[in-house]
Amino acid sequence: RTMGRKRIAAALLALALTAGTLALPARAAFTDTDGHWATAAITKWSEEYSIINGYEDGSFRPDNSITRGAFAGILDRFLKFREVSPAGTFSDLAGNYWEESILKLHAAGVYLGNNGAALAGDTITRQQAVAMIARAFGLVGETADVHYLDADQVAEYARSYLAEMSARGYITDSSDGYFRPTDPITRAEIVTILDNMIEVLIQTNTTYDRDASGSVMINAAEGAYLRDMTVAGDLIVAPGVTGPVMLENVTVQGDVRNFSAVQITDITGRPEDPEDSEEPEDRPGIDPGEVYTPSETTGEYIQYSGQQIPVYAGVERNPFSQGDFMWDPDRPDRLLYTGRD
Repeated sequence: RTMGRKRIAAALLALALTAGTLALPARAAFTDTDGHWATAAITKWSEEYSIINGYEDGSFRPDNSITRGAFAGILDRFLKFREVSPAGTFSDLAGNYWEESILKLHAAGVYLGNNGAALAGDTITRQQAVAMIARAFGLVGETADVHYLDADQVAEYARSYLAEMSARGYITDSSDGYFRPTDPITRAEIVTILDNMIEVLIQTNTTYDRDASGSVMINAAEGAYLRDMTVAGDLIVAPGVTGPVMLENVTVQGDVRNFSAVQITDITGRPEDPEDSEEPEDRPGIDPGEVYTPSETTGEYIQYSGQQIPVYAGVERNPFSQGDFMWDPDRPDRLLYTGRD
């Protein structure tokens, strides 16, 4: 049995080394993040949200680079894309571990590839990662002006994305003035960008009622119910949400960005009980257009309760007469039929 456990552990470790990140349940702590500058973000996005996970040996490897395919897997877990491009979209992707995630990102216009190749095993650079994140969240700047000391090294395709991400304060690891666009992005840098973008990630169909000082994103497939809260940033609904998203007494100080096919419903002010509804405006009992106009009479009349009731042409005559009914002597509130069947 011990030998069997060792073989399983070895297989899991081999998969981790091949795939870049092993999707294991988040651990309570990692062996190599204590004192790291990104510890708080790592804890939040691995242990709390399980968006980027650690390795089987208990490490997180915060300063390691990541492949383009593994990065696609992170964005897919984050946003839960639904549409998938055809299998033959890229010439080098068939059978790849990250094939489905890459094809989902391609269908969403996030993962574009290079000359028909996905290059899933290549290390992703900082400018490539920032461009993909910006595309995933629909962030395209109005300007391509990039204010870094190495701005001349930023590829043309990434300039507007980097400009917008920087203007929004999402890029915070360039205090020396250099963005380093062609350097590999590290796992710690990825979780830091995500942490700067999203304060609260709602992953289950729940009622949430706590104020958020930043942006809130819902990626729970079943939707969510937000009430009695203020969102200081944006409210974002991920593409993978298919259930109802309900808001009640929610103030969003930023933008509402809905990437799903679900319509956000604001139920603020709706009465919970019909008795609480406002009185309708005064109006006539019957509108002129609702008045019934009878057909012509036949000239005949029926005697009923001492009154003559005209007979109208084309209207079936009621077979009952007043004498067919009497009040029930045992129950004075009920009429009895005494006529013939």
